[in-house]
Amino acid sequence: MHRLLLTAIGVVALGGCAEICDDDYRVPLAAERARRIPVPDRALLSSPHEPDCEGKPAASGDSPKPNADAALRTKLENDKECYRKAEIKAREQLKRLQASTAKMIEAARRLEQVDR
Repeated sequence: MHRLLLTAIGVVALGGCAEICDDDYRVPLAAERARRIPVPDRALLSSPHEPDCEGKPAASGDSPKPNADAALRTKLENDKECYRKAEIKAREQLKRLQASTAKMIEAARRLEQVDR
């Protein structure tokens, strides 16, 4: 008789808990699904560093020129090259971020289709 009573109480308790227990079970599933979605690397999400191009010395092997105009021209050419390289680096980072984001979106869409 006691076993029957304990069993009945257990069934009623679990039956009342069905919604809560079911939700608790879904949380780990949602977390597992989220882990399947690749997120962009943090380094890609950070903004590029400001290029340090002002006043860079001339490339090695260049002799110092006494002419002020030629020195200014050389400095400007060096600055221009430095900024060009910084732009290339920033564009490469942007392309990697876009590719990583595209993979993330595609994975999220696949999981969304599985849920349907």
